[in-house]
Amino acid sequence: QYPELSRHISEYTPTLDVEEIRHPDKRGVLALEAPAGLMLSLALTNETGLLVCKSGNQRKEVFFKDGQPVHVTSNSTNELLGEYLVSEGVIDRKQLDSALEILPRFDGHMGDTLVALGMVSAVDLFRAIAEQIRMRFRELLFWHDGIYEFYRDAVFRPNRPEIALDPFRFVGESLAKAAHTLEPDATLSQLKDVVVDRTAMAD
Repeated sequence: QYPELSRHISEYTPTLDVEEIRHPDKRGVLALEAPAGLMLSLALTNETGLLVCKSGNQRKEVFFKDGQPVHVTSNSTNELLGEYLVSEGVIDRKQLDSALEILPRFDGHMGDTLVALGMVSAVDLFRAIAEQIRMRFRELLFWHDGIYEFYRDAVFRPNRPEIALDPFRFVGESLAKAAHTLEPDATLSQLKDVVVDRTAMAD
């Protein structure tokens, strides 16, 4: 009711319109299926569709094309584009506040706003968005509870940034880098049932 207050609220735009949501083709519990294993299972079967993960108030959506995750959305405030750019030192807090003030003029698109204001170049913005998508995906790999739903052949909204991400290499490298920070049991649970060799599964 008060648009001028919207910049103080964490906005979240799902990749699908509500009307398009139907019964999921697959659903489960993340405590029983480690996210890393789930991601690789979708990759091995070359799935195209939308994976929706929910844990408490957190929600992430991962869009797959032919087994590759190409876009990830998040409703976590610190994973929104503006906050991410501040945390990475691409822009400062004052610049973000200035962008938020005129965000409605650009239909709520933070990236377009920042480029129009000359705060970041289009090239640097694309690079930041690509790394932001990787960060969201990486963070999801370490969820220990929640539920997931997969909608096969879900239609991705046009004009959304996409990146080509090798799920096998990315998951393996992410788990390897985080191994020293995890308790042994947690590490084993992340690796349980995870297959990272596509060739070994070919037969």
